[in-house]
Amino acid sequence: MPTKKTKVIRDKKTGRILGSEKGITPDELMQAFEDYCIYVKANPKFKEVPNTKTDSVIRLKMEVPITKSGFMAYCMKNKICGNIGDIIYNRDERYNEFKDVSIYVDVISEADCFDGATAGIFNHAIVIRKLGLADKQEVKNEEEVKITFVKPKQNDKR
Repeated sequence: MPTKKTKVIRDKKTGRILGSEKGITPDELMQAFEDYCIYVKANPKFKEVPNTKTDSVIRLKMEVPITKSGFMAYCMKNKICGNIGDIIYNRDERYNEFKDVSIYVDVISEADCFDGATAGIFNHAIVIRKLGLADKQEVKNEEEVKITFVKPKQNDKR
C-alpha cells in the first residue's frame, strides 16, 4: 500500500518542519557534524603502555576516527536531535532534505577511517572490516578419501 504524502509546513522563523520529530534543519545538522569533527580531533583517547626499563606507564595519545556511529552518539549525548538515526539512514524516505548531509557524513567518515588506516594511525584490520573492504575468499576442499580394509590372510602372523 503506497504511503500518503503530506504537505510540509515550515516554521517561518527557524525553517524547521512543523509537526515533525526532526527538530533540526539540514544546515544545523551539517554544523553539528562539523562541530563533531572538531570535537573528535581535539579529544584523543589515551593508551597506557608499560615501560619496563623505567618501571612506569607511558600515556600515548591515540587519534579517534570520525565515524557515522560516533556522530550519532555525539548528537544524542549533546541533545542535538532526537531521532538522528532515522535522519542519517533515511530508511522510509521521510528525510530526503537531509540526503546531502547524510552523504557528506558517509564520505568524510569513510575517508577519515581509510586515510587513518593507510597511514597506520588506526587499526587497519578493523577499518577494512568496517568499510567492507575485506578480501573474502571461499575455500572448498572437495578431495575424497577412500579407505579400503583388507583382511589379513590366515597364515600371516603379524
